[in-house]
Amino acid sequence: MCKKLTMKKLLFFLFWVATTKSYAQVQLGNQLGPKLAVGYANMNYSSLSSATAFSKLFDSLQQGGLHVEVGAIYKHRISREFSISGSVSVAQYRINYLANSLPSLAACRQNLVQINLPIGIEYNLITENWQPFFGLYLQGAKIIKSTMTYQLQEVWNSVTETSNLPEHTLLYGISMATGAQLPITKQFTLEPSVFATYSLRSLSGSAAQRPLNLAFQTTLMYNF
Repeated sequence: MCKKLTMKKLLFFLFWVATTKSYAQVQLGNQLGPKLAVGYANMNYSSLSSATAFSKLFDSLQQGGLHVEVGAIYKHRISREFSISGSVSVAQYRINYLANSLPSLAACRQNLVQINLPIGIEYNLITENWQPFFGLYLQGAKIIKSTMTYQLQEVWNSVTETSNLPEHTLLYGISMATGAQLPITKQFTLEPSVFATYSLRSLSGSAAQRPLNLAFQTTLMYNF
């Protein structure tokens, strides 16, 4: 009885290895799928001597916050190792500032909602069972909502949210990513990755405010 169970397990393992290797080759085609990213968001203020008093103050008070992003991604294979990747997504950034650090304010948070349009090139390391990749992208972004949330000290649990649309709502920046494609079936591939984005254009012309984030992303790719 034990020998039969052992033989069944061995056959199942050999079948799994054989099918996984065949799935990995499907990744040489084009891919399309939804993505979800969760990570850390921050605002980079200039720390140079030429920075304004506003930039220096808020740089010393910021504590970072949450970044959540949902969208869709398309990858077009141009050779065995290289592919062009483009996506569209909606991202929300919540950047917190030190509590009780400003007059009359118990808490302060900056909220940004923007549409991201990154496009770039990826290098894929082809292996038998999985596919690591490294990517470099240029990213355009459009801020569609920007608010500041305040909690006053003198009024218990009183929260006020005001619109705070920046001077520049069209941004551009760079992004880098690394991850791997893990085959599930012949048609579907799971792609976990880590990426970082930095805006090269400031939100304001008078004070340096450049959003940046580091996030973990998961994508379910359809191979075709």
